[in-house]
Amino acid sequence: MAGRAGPSPAWLAAVALGAALLHQLYWLLPLALMLGLPALWFGQPVLVGLALVAFLGLAWIFQPRAPLPPQRLAVQDAPRLYERVHALADALQAPRVHAIALDDELNAGALELNRGVSLRPVRRVLVIGRPLLAALDAQAVEAVIAHELGHFSRQHGRLGHWLYRTRQSWATLRDLQDEPGADRDSSAWDRAASGFAHRFLPWFDRISHAHLRRCEFEADALAARAVQPQALARALVQLHQLQDGVMRVGASTVRQQMLRHAQRPADLLDREVAAWRESVQARGALETSPPDDDDTHPPLDERLAALGVAAVDAAWPSRRAGLSWWGGESWPAVAAGPGDEAQRLRWRMAHRLLQGVLPAAAGTPEHRAQRAWIRGELPSDGELGDTPAALLIRARIALRQGDRAAARQLLLACRALKTAERDDATRLLMQHRLAADATQQRPHAAWWQAVQARRAAAFESMETARLRGRIEPPPLEADEQAALRAALGEHPDILEVDLLGQSMQVQGVDYRMVVLLLRIASQADEDAVADAAQPLLAWVGDAALLRVVQVRYADEALAPALAEALRALQAGPVLA
Repeated sequence: MAGRAGPSPAWLAAVALGAALLHQLYWLLPLALMLGLPALWFGQPVLVGLALVAFLGLAWIFQPRAPLPPQRLAVQDAPRLYERVHALADALQAPRVHAIALDDELNAGALELNRGVSLRPVRRVLVIGRPLLAALDAQAVEAVIAHELGHFSRQHGRLGHWLYRTRQSWATLRDLQDEPGADRDSSAWDRAASGFAHRFLPWFDRISHAHLRRCEFEADALAARAVQPQALARALVQLHQLQDGVMRVGASTVRQQMLRHAQRPADLLDREVAAWRESVQARGALETSPPDDDDTHPPLDERLAALGVAAVDAAWPSRRAGLSWWGGESWPAVAAGPGDEAQRLRWRMAHRLLQGVLPAAAGTPEHRAQRAWIRGELPSDGELGDTPAALLIRARIALRQGDRAAARQLLLACRALKTAERDDATRLLMQHRLAADATQQRPHAAWWQAVQARRAAAFESMETARLRGRIEPPPLEADEQAALRAALGEHPDILEVDLLGQSMQVQGVDYRMVVLLLRIASQADEDAVADAAQPLLAWVGDAALLRVVQVRYADEALAPALAEALRALQAGPVLA
């Protein structure tokens, strides 16, 4: 409840600050030794001073920065919204925000920029998700905004900044070291830091979550004074329902529109919201999910109890907040977001791929079920068997239908098999927290670490084998290969497309990989091309395939053995 015990803010701040300094030490100690030892060796005060200034400057530069919202609104872009937000801030005796920004999350946030070691003043940014404005009415969105302003009023960002900074710093380092092939390029210093991150972060999350949940209760209480407890309770319930709908529907609505339209529909967000609501209505009565120790927000039933609201009218609104604040002509453009040519290109590429892949009905039952899943359909469980791929698909169906117990049993059965599908089963067990209790969650975490290590070893081993020319035909259907090539042909910077496959047993598990080799124009952005191609590769082939996109410029040659093997593969009957 609101009074749940936890570490004191002062103790949390000390832990966060110490961990942040330790993170800086990890990055800068080698540089400090490189700068400081020569200065001390020569005994020159000027050199020592310059080395110290350089070290402090780099320590300031290497501070993690909060991600900036993608679209900031000027006052003239949303005068009604700014007027209402400032009025709510005044009612809460909270400082007014410096800016309002929009993103694509079904949520809102209170962001404080320049906190920490910064010479610039703190700037308060209120972040509002477009789906929030498209799904709730003005009163409900005002309740959510009042909650976020409550964080500003109670200055939760002072300690929250250090908690965020500490977690973000060590999580980024952990994720970098977990990437495939990272062990090969890592030093003992890197591996020691990664080991510390894996042990420190779960403990730090546990001790900080009690404080963060107290902050949520405080922000709820302040918001209830400004907008009435019933309004906030209705907003919380509708958000809970919509988030459940998002989990069930996933990206299927967007994929269906990509299949049908070569350009993004102007009302795409409205269609997504309608699909979420339909999913909620099909499920029936509201269900509160079990407490999640990793969630910084308290469970819904505890928040409603703290507000003193027993019954909530959760009827969907007839007029949405976006229409109330922007009007009928302006709101569609706001809901669509600041689209650019890169986004339009990605949509066209996805349309070409899905047009070539999804209508097909050939292949094994698991293959057909995988395509139906991409379309947003739920394959009949009776059509599937007990193969690893079938177990994985059946578990996903159970998750979408809300049957966590059945999903757990299916994923555990898949995990017992010596196939690559067990990796995805382990990921889903962790991602959806399907352990029956905390005792079972610990082995899930250990399994996931083992999966990450084994997959990294598989990526590294297959890369070495690939450079030596050990390749196979790509493990894709002919229509998938054709659709993928057609989609990539939409990109003006892609000059050549090659597909190949590999297979290897690593630590007793059989892995298969599909590799996409792209040759691009010399002026192209290598990372941007790879980012555009990666989602397309994820929509073809079996779910358990390992996937790699490799990009090279027009003047870069392949390794000789790989180039020769690729020519032999292309000349064979498989790709003829």
